[in-house]
Amino acid sequence: LGSAFSLRKTTYSEVLLEKYGGFDSVARFPEAIDASDPMSKRPYVATSAFVSQEALRTKIENLFLPDSESQAPEMALLFFSGHGWRRTSGRKEGFIATSDTNQAGLNGLGFDWLRGVLADSKIRQQVVWLDCCYSGALLDVREVDPKKSGDASARCLLAASRSFEPAEQDLDSELSAFSAGLLAALNPTTAGGRVTSRNLMSRLQLPETTPQNFVDLNFGEIKFTSCDRDDLRPPEEASAQPSRSEPPPGFDRVSDLLDRAEKNRKTEFYDGTMATWEDIQARRDAARDAYDDAIEILEEADRDLGGRIPLIAITGKAGDGKTTLLMRLAADLARRGREVWYADDGGSGIPTDIELPPSQKRVVLCLDELGLCDRPQLEQQLKHLHTHGVPVAIVGTARPEQWRNIRGGVSGFAQPEEIKLGNLSDGEIDALLDRLSCAGALGKLGEKSVEDRRRAFRDKRQANQGKRI
Repeated sequence: LGSAFSLRKTTYSEVLLEKYGGFDSVARFPEAIDASDPMSKRPYVATSAFVSQEALRTKIENLFLPDSESQAPEMALLFFSGHGWRRTSGRKEGFIATSDTNQAGLNGLGFDWLRGVLADSKIRQQVVWLDCCYSGALLDVREVDPKKSGDASARCLLAASRSFEPAEQDLDSELSAFSAGLLAALNPTTAGGRVTSRNLMSRLQLPETTPQNFVDLNFGEIKFTSCDRDDLRPPEEASAQPSRSEPPPGFDRVSDLLDRAEKNRKTEFYDGTMATWEDIQARRDAARDAYDDAIEILEEADRDLGGRIPLIAITGKAGDGKTTLLMRLAADLARRGREVWYADDGGSGIPTDIELPPSQKRVVLCLDELGLCDRPQLEQQLKHLHTHGVPVAIVGTARPEQWRNIRGGVSGFAQPEEIKLGNLSDGEIDALLDRLSCAGALGKLGEKSVEDRRRAFRDKRQANQGKRI
């Protein structure tokens, strides 16, 4: 079937791939033999061994760039777990760090270089999983789409964090939060017998306390693991499963919305239409500066479940991207294991007949058009929830004038916070341009230099056209 190459700190990934993956070969690097059991000659990843930049470069090139097309396997998989760093001055770049990496000379292996290897590879199914800081930089440009470059018919690229984020290491475990979640998601015995690039993302869950967000980019379908029917684990008894409340009328569980989203379905998002869950699932939206502010407020609110209800309003004019940001927050929180409910029509207000099981986190209620709520009704709903100690957090969208009308009457029961969307920052403009470039949707902007593109986006008319993204 193919070759798998692991640079993991433990052997769990290789054992899983060898047992259920059907690979012709699974290699470790750097590899050593377990001296405690010389008869078995069991290999493992020697985490204390020195790994040079040149040695790692050679291993990756041998995996994806075999000497002849006839030697190319159907699929090649690289799983790296280690360190990454980024250059923040001059040309901003991200790198896989090796033992000899130093910022004065040897930078490590650049994500730009790795994209080039994938583009040059004749292997049809290409898989790269990176568990290192800033690894999302691998996915930031158009060249990772096999329809735009290279010979790949399918790719699955998965990064533990976004291009500007470190990836958390669990000091109490051999596995990082990301690797632990990935390995659990790859186990076919709990997935109906088959894990592919299509269902892997919906199965991958990180702990609620994990600070970073993993990012993924998939084209086509690749099978990773499978098992016989006899190996399937029976479902857990209902009594052993933590109970969960069903969303009230008018709300949907966000994890269900993401599961129902059609992979790779074409939309008109880049033509200025409202975002769909397919767009959010495919990460067609661009990062917004206000995102981190909202996450920080929600995390702070979880430290005091008995306090006032956090009420976050994302405010801005029509077309500023309020709904898209709300959907992005909802999706990322759900993917991190949070219970998140979403209402397209938030004008009806907040449900009060909610019974929730004990939890260390608030259930997040996301209401688009929160600004249309009747203020007296909203006050009574918040009072009821606060009085009965229902652990919820509320995030909604509103026009600035709507929010001014609402916030004054709810402060006795809620902690109102405003997240303002306005003119795009330079970072947001760059993120927008990257997304448009990946989609081949730059139009006439594609003929301009990078600085001219930014200047065009600062024009009010063009900025208003792009802010939904």
